[in-house]
Formats: sequence, C-alpha cells, structure tokens
Amino acid sequence: MDRRTFNTTLALAAATAIGPALGAQPADGSAAATPAPAAPFRIGMLIYDDMTLLDFAGPADAFGRVRAAKVHVLAKSQGPVSTDTGGRVLPDMALRDAPELDLLFIGGGHGATALMEDAEVLEFLS
Repeated sequence: MDRRTFNTTLALAAATAIGPALGAQPADGSAAATPAPAAPFRIGMLIYDDMTLLDFAGPADAFGRVRAAKVHVLAKSQGPVSTDTGGRVLPDMALRDAPELDLLFIGGGHGATALMEDAEVLEFLS
C-alpha cells in the first residue's frame, strides 16, 4: 500500500468513525439521529523519542483534514521529540495537561518498546 492509499483509507475510516459522533447527516439525506455536540471531536496523537516520523506525519495530515475535529499532539513533556530520521516534532502539550480525548493515536517505531514500559505513559493510558 502506498502513502496516498494509506492516507485516503485513514481519512475515510476516521470520517466514518467520527461522523455519527458529530451528528453528520446520513447518506440517504434523512435527518441525523443525534444532534451535533458543542465541542469538537478531540484526537490525541502521542509522540515519543525514536518514533517513525511517517507513522506520525501521514495520520496527522489525515486527522487534520477532518472538519469539527481538534488534533492534540501529546508527549511526556513539551520539549522537542526526536524521530527515527533525526527530525524533531514539537508537541502541543504534555500528557499531564491533555484534555479528555475521543480518540488516541500512537504510531510505531523503535522507541515504542521503551514507551510500553514507561510508568508515566502507562498511567496516562489507564
């Protein structure tokens, strides 16, 4: 699967999952069963050292295109996070400051092994 197909598939999956929660109109044009909420659909993207940059960038692009959604980039601290390619990503907020989320995305990478054993991250996920 190439990058464009992956991003398209991700965007369609997100829209399908998020649409009903946002009170989207059904395809047949009938009235929506639920009213639209006042707050946006909150998506959290957890970043960490030695993550695979493409695992973050592609989904971030797709999630950022979902109207009525707010994407929060989260990390253990607000300092820059180094990726597997040496690039750096700056989070919006630390885990301790994260709002209640409707969806949490965690990409892959070599740093995921350490992440799975990190007490602060595990506490956030529980």
